[in-house]
Amino acid sequence: MTQLRLTNCAICSDGPIALDQFLFFSCGHKACKKCVGNNDFRKNPLCHECRQPKGAPHKVYLDFEEVVEEQRQQIIDGLNKIDMVSPGESIDKAGKKIRRFYKKCDGDPEACRPLLEAANDLQERVAPMFAKHATMKEENESLLARLHELEAMAETNKQNAKLAKILVDKEKDEAQRHYDRAQRYLSRIERKEDEILKLTQQLEEKNNAYRLLQKKTKGVDSTARKRIRLVSQPQEEDDSLVIEGKPEITPPKRIKRSHPPTVLQDANTDKHERRLKRRRRGASSNSKAREDDS
Repeated sequence: MTQLRLTNCAICSDGPIALDQFLFFSCGHKACKKCVGNNDFRKNPLCHECRQPKGAPHKVYLDFEEVVEEQRQQIIDGLNKIDMVSPGESIDKAGKKIRRFYKKCDGDPEACRPLLEAANDLQERVAPMFAKHATMKEENESLLARLHELEAMAETNKQNAKLAKILVDKEKDEAQRHYDRAQRYLSRIERKEDEILKLTQQLEEKNNAYRLLQKKTKGVDSTARKRIRLVSQPQEEDDSLVIEGKPEITPPKRIKRSHPPTVLQDANTDKHERRLKRRRRGASSNSKAREDDS
């Protein structure tokens, strides 16, 4: 079994160095014999690590079996604490400790047997963990593949949504243009309807005026015809008047048709007044005709 070795010297950094080559101070720190011999402790009474008084350097004697047993028990306790919820770092640290202990023991089977038993017990406890880990790994791989598919689908849907938004914006713009055009057409139609309504009213007024004028013209024509009939009738013979000789027959004078009264004047007179006027005109025309005949 090899001699126990400690870490490097804190002063010269040599090491690892055997335990019997170290000297310890009262503060608990150590230095190799070479460094202790080369330093005057009367000039440097403080420890180079904790800056406490060093005191007289001395050796430390250890029973190797006790040290091995303590380290081995610490490793076994650490292995027994590992379970399904322990992190993976704990298993890695336990493996490193086992390898270091194996080197210190120089492969002594008696010293390593308790560790082997603890490792077998750990394997029995950890085996279900590995099975579960394999199952979880497969599930994770399946979920990861599904995740990639969903991400690809999401990216495709995102691109489709962008294209759809662009198309919708175009359709909205086109619909707005059609709406504006329809509003302009509606405004034009409303103006045309107003114009048509005004023209219809004007046409109706003109038609009414025309019908009224037509009625008045018809009345004037009937009056003129009556006058002509009165003029063309033969005069009754008057026995009291005897005309000797051949009477000179003069043709009847042509009666000029009087102009029809204005529309406004006829509109303001009623039917009775128009009849009286017609009779007066007829009587005056007859008297003129008689005077001409005489």
